[in-house]
Amino acid sequence: MLIAGFIRTNRCYSCMSAVYETLFREGHLSKYFYEPKNFTAQCDDPFDPYGIGFVPCRSICLTLIQDFVVMGRKTGRTLTMRGCSTTMNRYGFVNRTIAMFDRYDMCNECVVVWVTSVMAHHQE
Repeated sequence: MLIAGFIRTNRCYSCMSAVYETLFREGHLSKYFYEPKNFTAQCDDPFDPYGIGFVPCRSICLTLIQDFVVMGRKTGRTLTMRGCSTTMNRYGFVNRTIAMFDRYDMCNECVVVWVTSVMAHHQE
């Protein structure tokens, strides 16, 4: 029996803000995230996609934003991570909104989530 169909595949940008590279190399972020194609300021908002690598994705593309805090104070800047929701984080995400968008194919490259809303249970 042959069933005609296809598996939906997106192409997601794969990058993190340049500030994350040192934290990643020292092992702090690599405990939680897979290495992106690029560490660059182009990943930040406003986003400049020129030269940013892509990864295939059977789920949704995700943009994570985090306040850039120095010595306990917000700097007014944000740091950004972009990638595939199922291959970005080593432990997966626990946000029901993300799961809903994926299940109903409601968007492509449109989910923007603050890091604190999906990573709270992995804090050390």
